[in-house]
Amino acid sequence: MRITPELMTEANSVFLRSIFVPDVLNGASQNVAFSPVGVHFMVTMLKELISAPLYSDWDRLASHTNLIHLNKQLQTNPTITSKSVIAGREWSKSVPTDFLMDHFKVFNSVDVKSIGKYLEADVSELASATGATVHLLKFNGSWQTKFTGNQSVKFSDGIEYSFMKAIVPSVPWFENDDLTVVTLPFKIDEGFEDVCIDLILPKHEGRAVDLNEHKKWISNQIIQSKAKIVIPKVKLEYKEKINLSSDSAIESLQKIRVEWDENGVKGEAITMSMARSLPPPIPEFIASRQFLFIIRQEALWLFVGRISSIDASLNMGKRIAYQEL
Repeated sequence: MRITPELMTEANSVFLRSIFVPDVLNGASQNVAFSPVGVHFMVTMLKELISAPLYSDWDRLASHTNLIHLNKQLQTNPTITSKSVIAGREWSKSVPTDFLMDHFKVFNSVDVKSIGKYLEADVSELASATGATVHLLKFNGSWQTKFTGNQSVKFSDGIEYSFMKAIVPSVPWFENDDLTVVTLPFKIDEGFEDVCIDLILPKHEGRAVDLNEHKKWISNQIIQSKAKIVIPKVKLEYKEKINLSSDSAIESLQKIRVEWDENGVKGEAITMSMARSLPPPIPEFIASRQFLFIIRQEALWLFVGRISSIDASLNMGKRIAYQEL
């Protein structure tokens, strides 16, 4: 059974609202990348296998998602690799003994070296964690039409660069007053689902683009018999904490690597949630208003009093020499 298009649309919407839009707005000049399906996979693992408390939007999404079905959907294309792990003495016990899923492994402890070896990825952030869930997603796709040329382009930062160029046949194309969307396919063996990249170019610098409109853009594309596509080579790494659980002891993050050149695109997303043994909070007593005191020997009260005004000469951040009474 496949994950329905309606559920995928809801997952994307929750991701945009909860993670992507706030992050993009807070770092307008920074290159940003996430894996929405990596987050979707993670919240489903947390709910289905760990019973971790999730924020309401993520909880509703995970409640309607079958983890095994989502995992199978990520195993059906040779350009995509998906693996997952649950680790830790307590978290490993929470996985039902009859639970079986392809490319999934349970570790009794958070053995960073062993988990990294299984996933073939750097999971050093798990050091000191007592429990962990990890999802790895990799993509490796070759352009159907390679970029064989170059063109000088003055980017919005005012600098002129040499971008790569290709004349691409049969390009799905959407354009309105605000943006242009083109879709470029990757090579795929016959019998497998197509994978593509949508490139979205706003026409107005600095104006926000609502990615919730993506489905409408794609459904209204026309096919250009050929088009000149000029884009930069890209290589970016991005890591960000993400808030998925209301349990303050559970920390989640996602780290991304995406790069493309004349030949194709490579991407890797590692999504992690981990529990740490946190020291209990330190209780605080701050005498910020009038207070009482008792100096005593057992039940023998030596002094009792109330402090309702502060001696400024003693409390202005300078050491005052002690004077005998």
